[in-house]
Amino acid sequence: MEKIYSTDRDICGSFLRESNPDSPFFPDFPRDFMDIVPTLFDKGGAFSPLLLRDAAKSYGDTFFVLAKSEKRESRYLGIAGLLTSEGEEYDSLLWSGFYDAFYPIRALLVESFQRDERARLFNEIFKKLTGDPRQVIREKAFKRIKKDFSDLFSFRINNFTVEEQYRLLMFLDGNTTHDFQLLCDFLTEDNKDLSSRALFRLQKDRLGKPLIWPESSRDLNLIRYHELPRFCQNHLEQFSQVFALLNDRTPPILTAQFITELISSPYKDELLSLYEGGIELIGKMCNSRVPELINSFFNNGDVKEHLGPKLARLFTKANQYFSAPLLERYYKSEENGTVKKALLKAGEAFSFPFIPEGAR
Repeated sequence: MEKIYSTDRDICGSFLRESNPDSPFFPDFPRDFMDIVPTLFDKGGAFSPLLLRDAAKSYGDTFFVLAKSEKRESRYLGIAGLLTSEGEEYDSLLWSGFYDAFYPIRALLVESFQRDERARLFNEIFKKLTGDPRQVIREKAFKRIKKDFSDLFSFRINNFTVEEQYRLLMFLDGNTTHDFQLLCDFLTEDNKDLSSRALFRLQKDRLGKPLIWPESSRDLNLIRYHELPRFCQNHLEQFSQVFALLNDRTPPILTAQFITELISSPYKDELLSLYEGGIELIGKMCNSRVPELINSFFNNGDVKEHLGPKLARLFTKANQYFSAPLLERYYKSEENGTVKKALLKAGEAFSFPFIPEGAR
C-alpha cells in the first residue's frame, strides 16, 4: 500500500533517510546540502517559501538532479525547489510533473505552479479536476481554479461526461443559490448514481435544515453511493452523519437499509443514539417493512439487552396493524418484567383493544 504523507517534512524525511551524498546516484551532490534540507520547513512541517527559494538559488543544479530522480521523494524535493524559480529553464520538467505517478507532486504543482501561460496552466489543472484518480488532487484543483481562474471556468456541469459530473458534484456547495439549484436539478437525473450523489451533497451541506425529498426522487438509492457496509466498518463518522439525516419523510426503503445495516453490526455504546433514532423511525412507519425491522432489534441480543424497555417504543399506533402480532409474540416470550410491562403499556396506545393472553 502506498504510504500516505501529511507534510513536506514527512516526504523529505524519507529522502534524508534513504539518501547518501557519497553515492554515485549524486555525482555532484554538495555535502552541505543534506544539512540544509532539515531547515527548510516551518513549525507545521510545510516548506518555508523564503527558505526554499534561497536554497534553490544556491543549489539549483542539485534540485534539478533531484527532480529527475527515480526516487519519488527525491523528485518531490527537487520539484518543490524548482517551483521557486522565475526562469523558464526548468519548465519542461515542471509541466511533466502534472502526470507524475507520485500524487503529492501532482498536488504540489496544482497548488503552486505559476506561469504566464494561463490558458495552458488552466487546462492542466482542469484535467486534474475532472480526471485525476485522487480525490484530494481533484479538490485542490477545484480550489485553485475558483481562486485563480474563475474568468476561464464556466461551470456548465451538463457539458461534462457522466464520470466527470459524478466527481464534480462533490465540489458544489448546497448553501449557495447557484449550486443548490444545480444539485436540485440532479435529483431528477435518470442516472441513479448522479442523483444519489447530488442528494447526499445537499443533505450534507444542509445539516439542521429541512430535508429535500422531491416526489420525483422517491426511488433514489443513496446506499449505492455510500457503499454502506464499507462505511460501517471503516468510516463510522460518516455513517452516523448520514443516519442522522433520516426522518419520517425519508423513503422507507432507504430508512430500512440504514437501520438493517446498523442492527446487523455488533453493538457499540457510542451508537446508542442511532439505535434509539432507529426505534423512533420504525415507530413512525406504516408499511410492510415494520415487522422485519422490529425483528432485527429483538434478534440482536446485545442491542436488546442494552436497550431493554426502550424497545417497547417500536410498537406505536402508527404501525399497529403491522406490529400487533409481533407485540403479542414478544410479550409472551419476554422474561424481563420491566420489558414485559413496557410492551403491555405500548399496546395500550393502540386504537383497538390489545390484551395479549396472560396479560390480565
